[in-house]
Amino acid sequence: MTTKRIHPAALMHAEEYREGKISRREFLTRATALGVATSAAYG
Repeated sequence: MTTKRIHPAALMHAEEYREGKISRREFLTRATALGVATSAAYG
């Protein structure tokens, strides 16, 4: 998998999830919000 197309904030949220700083639910909430914001910006 390449990380070229992954938003830096998504990587940060994934790291927080792996470290146990946020729950799976919080990770998915943030990732979804980021996806909506990104698609609105580029859509």
